[in-house]
Order: sequence, then C-alpha cells, then structure tokens
Amino acid sequence: MNPINKEWALKLYRQGVLIVRQNAWLIFFVILVHALISIWLWRIFGHDVLIFENEDAIGYLDLAHQITQGNGFSRDGVLTAVRTPVYPLFLAGLNYIPVSFTFAILIVQQILQVITAYLLYRCGQLLFSEKIGKIAGLLYVCEPYLIVVAHLAITETVFNFLLVTVLYWLARFVRQPATRLISVSAIGFFLGLLVLTRPVAQYLILLIPIALLVIAWKENWRNKSIYFTLSVCIFGITVFPWLWRQQHHFGEWKFTNIDAVMMYFRTAPLVVAEQKGITHQAAIPLLWDSLRTTFPEITSESVYNSFDYYDYMVSETGRLVKENPQIVLQTYAVSLAPALLNTGYEYLLTETKVIERQTERVSYSALVLAHNWSGLLSAIRTGGVLLLITILSAAIWGMVYICIAYVLVRRWSEISTVGIVIVVLGLGYFIFFSLGPAVHARYRLPTYPFWFLLTDVAITYSIRQWRKKLP
Repeated sequence: MNPINKEWALKLYRQGVLIVRQNAWLIFFVILVHALISIWLWRIFGHDVLIFENEDAIGYLDLAHQITQGNGFSRDGVLTAVRTPVYPLFLAGLNYIPVSFTFAILIVQQILQVITAYLLYRCGQLLFSEKIGKIAGLLYVCEPYLIVVAHLAITETVFNFLLVTVLYWLARFVRQPATRLISVSAIGFFLGLLVLTRPVAQYLILLIPIALLVIAWKENWRNKSIYFTLSVCIFGITVFPWLWRQQHHFGEWKFTNIDAVMMYFRTAPLVVAEQKGITHQAAIPLLWDSLRTTFPEITSESVYNSFDYYDYMVSETGRLVKENPQIVLQTYAVSLAPALLNTGYEYLLTETKVIERQTERVSYSALVLAHNWSGLLSAIRTGGVLLLITILSAAIWGMVYICIAYVLVRRWSEISTVGIVIVVLGLGYFIFFSLGPAVHARYRLPTYPFWFLLTDVAITYSIRQWRKKLP
C-alpha cells in the first residue's frame, strides 16, 4: 500500500476508535432504540414491514427482483422509463447477503441511517462547531419518521445518505483547502449517485459547481477551472451509463420520464378541476381521456415505460397552466404549510397500528387542494387525536422557525456565513421541490439534515445569549 494511503487509513481508523470510545453509551443507546423499533415493526408486519401501504416500495422490490433474475430494469417483462437505477441496484445487491432479504434491507438501511447521522455531525463540526454537529447528528438518528422510513423499501434512506455525503465533502472543500481536489472529485461522484437515486437532485449540477467557484474565489483561475471541470466531468462519467441506456432503449438523453408524468397527473388537474368545477381527483380521468384520444394505443403501463408521450404531457400541462396560472400559484403557495410543518407522525401512528383510524386520516391534502386555508379549518372542526398530533407537530416546528429567524436576524455576524449560506440554499432547493398538490411527509425528508443544522445553530446561539444575560 502507498505510504500516504496507509498513513491516511491508519489515521481514519484511530479517529473511528476514538469516536466509539468517547460515545460508547450514546452509540449503544442508538443501536438499542433502532433494534427495538425494528423488532416491534417486524412483529406487526412480518415481511410486509418493507411496504406498509406504500406502492412505491412494491415497485422497487419488483425491479430489484427483475434485476437479480437477469431481466434488467423491467416490470412485467417491459423495460421501465420511470425509475432511476441506484436504489433498485442497491436492493438487488442486498439479495447476495447471506441472511433473509427482508433482514438484509432492515439491517443495512439502519446502518446507513447511523452513518448519515455521523456524516451530519461532521458537517456541523466543519461548518459551525463540534456541539452543533453532535446535536444535529443526534436529532437525525433519533427522529421517529426517519427511523420508520428506514424500514421501508423506498429511496429516502439511501437518498439522504448520499445527500449528506455530498454536503460533507462540500464542507471539507470549504474548511480543508489542502484536499480540495479530493473533495471536488467526491462531490461529482456522489452527486451523480444522488441524481440516479432520485432525479429531484438533477438541478444541483447547475448550482454546486458555481458554489465551488464562489467558495474558492481567492484562488487563481487555473485552480477554479480545475475544480469546476473535475466536478462536472466526474458527475458526467457517473451518470453517463444510465443516460446511454435511456438513449439506447428510448431514444432520449433523460434520466426519467417521471417529471412529465407528475406534471400531467398532478399539476394539470388543478386547472381542469377549476375549469370544470370538480375535484382534483375527478379531473385526472378527464386527462386520461385526452391522452387516449390523442394516442389510442396508450395504456396505463406504457405511460411509465416509454417517452412516447413525454412531449405531449409537458406541452399540454404548459398550455393548461398558462390558461390559469393563478390557481397553480395559489396551490403551490399554500403547500408551503406541509412543506414546513408536516411531520408525518399522524401517518406513522395509524400505519403502525398504534392508533386505529376511526375516520378519514387528517392530512394537509384538503388544505392544499382547496388552494386556501379553508381546507385546514374544515379539518380542525373534525377534531380527534390525530388532529391534535398534527397541530402539536406544527406548533413545535413553528417555534423552531421563530428561534431560527431570531438568531439569523440578530446574531448573523457571530455565525459562519459560508456555513449558513450553504445550509439555507440546500434547504430552499428541497423545499421548492416538495411544493405542489402531492402532499406527503416523506417528500420533506431531504430537508431534515439542513433543518437540523439550522435548528442547532439557533438553539446554541440562543442559549449562549441567554447565559450572557444571567447575573
């Protein structure tokens, strides 16, 4: 082994041993909590613990099965255009671990959850302070919704792991200039994997290379050019095999067709519902009828398994939005409420059988699809335990936001500007892409690492200010 690599590996090993020794009780507590929750969920669901009521999980498990059978990225024998490859390949790889497939997923995703928490701690340490990093990591590894989602065969656990990994290497790029070439290489690679896990991250390639140039603004243009080019090239190398597959089978250099499907069946119905005086749900069959009239051969499966209807769905959605942009903007504005306040705890309590669902589950869907606050007021009038949980969750987050706003306004000069800008931009990006008529708490999960860092900054500086005022 190269002497430099050997010294680096030894240093990393010693650092890991030191962390384990210093935090032995905390690590034991975290493992115990995760193990107990896994046992509890297993007793309720058995092998269905990977699914609950989640159709996405069924699709990913089916794709993984097809891959292990040598059928490629296909469902029911037909190549699919809607899913990206990293998570199905991840699941397929777990088939080769010599334990039950269900146990392999549970164990590995719980381990990834803990590693993500550690990387978040390192991000906080590098960007702000040791204390902020520790609190952020602890919040992440103990957050109930994140723990339960790590039991499901859906992308969120892997996606957040890759997202925090990108954030970690970006933090290293900021604080450790001597290793910037390694950092930009890692950023390009993990950003590629991130996009191939969930395409919502694809627009980060427009932002992160620019961020690298801004962070390294004091360096000469030669170094800046190297950073920019290296990150973009490694990203391109990482995603190229998948894009080539898409071009080869479907004739399109696109990661997926899910964006067109989402626009046509989620955004376009807002306008149709307003025009016809019907519900959002009732508008969707009308859009299906329009598709069938234009493409008589279309089926519900072919929409997801080709790009043949991509351009039509995008252009038709654009035409409808132009006819009534106000209703779309109103809906997206109101959806800020779940994007900022939805914890999903009421969902967890009913899906894990802790509370029986006596009536229709209280959610933010009525609020968003009403395009105003009347939906929420209507839900409040129904009452019930689940509503109380929703309101308490929203109140807790509301207090956190007040604390964050106070610290950012009053104590900005005391905080790392670069750290805050990176966290706020990342947060804003994923909040923006969680807006819209589709309301689910798990769409909010990519914002959690950024929220936890900001929350810890706010708490730390608020306590520091309070101590200063003590006699």
